[in-house]
Amino acid sequence: MLNIPQEILDSIIDKLCDDKDALKACSCVSRQWLPRSRYYQFMSISLRVGWDTDANRLKTFLYLISCPLVTFLGCIDEVRLTHKWNSRDAGIPTLSPSETLAALEHRGIRPTRLYLDCRRHLSVPPDETPAFTASLLHMELELDENYVAVDGIVDYVCSFPSLQSLKIAGLPDHVNPARPSAKALPAQLYTLHTGHKLFTDWMITMKESPTQITTLGFVTVPSFQLKWSAVNRYLRSSCTTSLETIIFDDCHPSTGKYTSFIVRSLH
Repeated sequence: MLNIPQEILDSIIDKLCDDKDALKACSCVSRQWLPRSRYYQFMSISLRVGWDTDANRLKTFLYLISCPLVTFLGCIDEVRLTHKWNSRDAGIPTLSPSETLAALEHRGIRPTRLYLDCRRHLSVPPDETPAFTASLLHMELELDENYVAVDGIVDYVCSFPSLQSLKIAGLPDHVNPARPSAKALPAQLYTLHTGHKLFTDWMITMKESPTQITTLGFVTVPSFQLKWSAVNRYLRSSCTTSLETIIFDDCHPSTGKYTSFIVRSLH
């Protein structure tokens, strides 16, 4: 076989990153082709726990990745967890969202991106250090049909010191407006997308305004949880000192009382 320079080989495989069949074929060619092909095959894992899924599939996956012969764990850069199962209601034992993430970390998975759509995961402040605090750079929280607490969300997010971007979307069934114990946002959190005023209102009331946010996104405005008044309240606060970009995602400026914006500072 021709000895192709690794840079050229990697570039070829990069072009095939969305073709699963081609990646499988490439991974079987030789040891030189395997690492890059394996990275794209296993860079993202998606786990679902719910009433319509097999409760044993998660346990089977955790058992698989505990095998010493498994070599793809270092490729996993993204974890997606959808957890809608409540064992206390169903009477069937299963790992909670926190236990699931802890089990993944215990087996050596260190993602930089985390997507969570979990019931009862953020209802109270974390009692212990969450999983992936040393590696996570990006987090997305989906709150639709979930029971959440303001202090649970804020304290959970603030547990990740290296977090650079955060998106909070969806409308929870119930919000407990308890006061967060966290005193500051992660120092490197520069991008924030939110569809709920719980985060922006909390930031405004902080003794020291978090001025590191450079990109701010508002999702689905106006809505039951985020009205134009809350948007303007934040934009006029001292939190916008470093703001460079404002993004409106699925918003309707002509709906409601507020149709214009006054931004304290925009570079």
